Amino acid sequence: ILEDLARGLPSSPTQFSMNVHNAVAGVWSIARQDPSPSISLAAGPATFGLGLLEAFALHVADPDQPVLSVYGDEPLPAPFAAFADREAPLHAVALLIGLPAARRLVLQRESGGAGDPAPIPQSLQVLQALQSGLPQGPWAEAGGTWRSARG
Repeated sequence: ILEDLARGLPSSPTQFSMNVHNAVAGVWSIARQDPSPSISLAAGPATFGLGLLEAFALHVADPDQPVLSVYGDEPLPAPFAAFADREAPLHAVALLIGLPAARRLVLQRESGGAGDPAPIPQSLQVLQALQSGLPQGPWAEAGGTWRSARG
């Protein structure tokens, strides 16, 4: 869309509609004819952890209802690459939060004292923790530090 605008071309309503944060959840709910609520979150390097926190809070509010947390990231387009904290590989993570649980993950966040960002995204470190069962982190984001612990 921005490249079209820079070239003086009109923006497409279809392109715009698929570039808002909740577009994928909307298309998914239409395709499945599923009116379940969805939340879209954009919080920079903290997005994955805060998204899991939100999903867990939704599950606690209604323990009989599992919550699907889906996160995706990709490298920024070339004109915006200078704004990236680190290069993020193209990846997506989906976690179903509910009971009975196949695995348990404990994330801890300490406020303040955020250091350098981890070399790989928090989402991939959490997958490593779930796969290995070993603690991961710490990894930093604005205003805090996260780490995983044994569940």
